[in-house]
Amino acid sequence: MPDASRHSLTSPERVLWPDTGLTKQGLLEYYVAVWRWMEPHVVGRPLALLRCPDGVGESCFFQKHAAQSLPEGIRTVTLDEANDLAPVIDDFTGLAGLVQLSVLEIHPWSAKADDIEHADHLIFDLDPDPSIDWDEVTAAALLLRKKLEDLGLAAFAKTSGGKGLHVIAPLDATAEWEQVRDFARDFSKRLAEDEPERLTAQSAKDRRQGRIFIDYLRNGRGTTSVAAYCPRARPGAAVAAPVTWAEVEAGVRADAFTVENMPERLASLARDPWDGFDAARRPLPKLP
Repeated sequence: MPDASRHSLTSPERVLWPDTGLTKQGLLEYYVAVWRWMEPHVVGRPLALLRCPDGVGESCFFQKHAAQSLPEGIRTVTLDEANDLAPVIDDFTGLAGLVQLSVLEIHPWSAKADDIEHADHLIFDLDPDPSIDWDEVTAAALLLRKKLEDLGLAAFAKTSGGKGLHVIAPLDATAEWEQVRDFARDFSKRLAEDEPERLTAQSAKDRRQGRIFIDYLRNGRGTTSVAAYCPRARPGAAVAAPVTWAEVEAGVRADAFTVENMPERLASLARDPWDGFDAARRPLPKLP
């Protein structure tokens, strides 16, 4: 386990989540508690960062490219011919550097920094209209699981820390972005066509009314999704939490886990909710 005392912060007493009183130092200590679980999902990947210098509020801004001056432990990777750079961390020192920058949300690419042209997982964000009952979100996640498994892929679930659930399918990083994007789009559209009263793959607000939006748009080059075990920059400091399918079936909610209760949850688990994630990597299939 990392030692928080080895990483000094400026203004450690600054409150980042006013409603909970969580400070910059408190965020660092949270990451100490969850690091061994979080590490595989954030190291060695290009990152997009939601920075909130004054804590949760209007001053937050999204940073996709690396600044010229970065704290210790944060390196960069070149993204394109324009020499745009993205930040990358390889250890806890880098994560502490993100806390120093008042990063409240970490959004990794679905690819490693040493192979940015090949996605190593698919992600579907189930985003329900406010009128939708939670049991419908649960049912939609279970449907996605079945359909992915029917195609030979494994499926893992994560609470978003926001409104919905994420369904993730590990890939073997052999497919290029265009293939992954097209598969995610076509797969989602087919599901929506089969369940038009419940699901939509269209992002327009009028099409989402009374339905669950299957957001497949996070499967393109340079798109990102919030990291596992990362808190959200919203009141309550809910965490995007990997969960088991048994927990999904039991109705686990999007905001069930927070910075406050996540360390206790992890301490009580007999094994990682995403045990076997890497071993489950498969080639991107073709839709029948």
